[in-house]
Amino acid sequence: MAKQFYDIYGFYYMPFWHRAWFWQYCAIIILSLILVITYLVKKYRSERLPRAAILLPWDWAIKEFSLLAPEEYESKEAYKTFYFHLTLVLKSYFHKRYGWALEDKTDDELLSYLRYKKFDQQVLQELASVLHGAGSVKFANMDALPLQAKNDLSIAKKIVLKTAPSSDITTK
Repeated sequence: MAKQFYDIYGFYYMPFWHRAWFWQYCAIIILSLILVITYLVKKYRSERLPRAAILLPWDWAIKEFSLLAPEEYESKEAYKTFYFHLTLVLKSYFHKRYGWALEDKTDDELLSYLRYKKFDQQVLQELASVLHGAGSVKFANMDALPLQAKNDLSIAKKIVLKTAPSSDITTK
């Protein structure tokens, strides 16, 4: 008579870490931890770093003009630097205010471009006087008078104030 073998093994056991639900829970927990850590880091950084005040283009230009003090300059090189900075601020202001890429244009190209855009004629005349004086100091190596530099700075401020919306000017 042949003996029969009886199976001594019970149900097949699969460890819990081999089951799909375990890995789904792990993924949910890991993603939750990433989200919480990201939130905490952003919150910490925003509390720690001061927010820079966003300046409107005309406020920015007036602030930059206030940093220029033509009374303090004495040499030709200092006045050249003054006029280079003055024209750069004007070009950057027009770029920020109107979205026109003018920083890389020469002073004559700036005037031509503004005429092409049918800019206000009075502002163009004032700007032309400032740019003419700036060009003679920057490139013709002429002496700049402190009074002329102060006058050009005040005209540049007037140009910014004329082209800014009247209700939005916060600094004068």
